[in-house]
Amino acid sequence: MNEQNRLFICGITSNETEKISELIKTTSPYVDGYIWCVDSNPNSDETYKILDENKKEGKIVRHYWCNDHAGQMNEWLHCGVLKDGDYYLICDSTECPTEKWLKSIRQNIEEMKSQNIIAIYMSGRPYLVKFQDTQYFSQTPHWGLFG
Repeated sequence: MNEQNRLFICGITSNETEKISELIKTTSPYVDGYIWCVDSNPNSDETYKILDENKKEGKIVRHYWCNDHAGQMNEWLHCGVLKDGDYYLICDSTECPTEKWLKSIRQNIEEMKSQNIIAIYMSGRPYLVKFQDTQYFSQTPHWGLFG
């Protein structure tokens, strides 16, 4: 039997309390935690609180918003939670995976492992990725994942 890899939902957000609450409600049964970077401005405090209360094995960090998407992405990517071999699903605040897809995500990861696939891209950006500590995000606002 294959060892199950940890799976996190990750991203950056600001004042998106309602959308983040829906994301957590829909995805919580399927993931090991949430790793997010939340803007440090006061109007994002409630969004931070909701994520922090539901982070499970994850971590929620704060970062001053300065139009540096890649910087905020790197903030959560290298906050010390992800270990080589973990998987992460990158979501925008407004995105929420379907329950049908979530029910098959662990099987999809096993298929990725068997074929040595480390990332699935959608619409030109990484979506589901196997973590390696050499990875980093670069460029703003159209960031990319390197390494």
